[in-house]
Amino acid sequence: MSPEALRRTEQRSVVLQLERLMGYPMVRERVEAGAITLHGWHCVIEDGEVHVFDVRSGRFVPASVAEHSGDGPFDTGPVFSGGADDALHDIS
Repeated sequence: MSPEALRRTEQRSVVLQLERLMGYPMVRERVEAGAITLHGWHCVIEDGEVHVFDVRSGRFVPASVAEHSGDGPFDTGPVFSGGADDALHDIS
């Protein structure tokens, strides 16, 4: 598997975990009420960087340049309307 394919697979896993967490009613209710936030982070050990999943754009961005830490609203973002594969179509 190429390094790019491995990175995309790891990032898909992060998004799928967020989707599955939102499938639990008690989690979804708390996220929607603003009581908790979920964050999807991908550690790029080789670069010493953390990338955060931006649910609004459906992309992972380096934490050093991210506008926020990747928190919701998950119920209206692209990741939960179309699934992980749609949300990650143009990850850079």
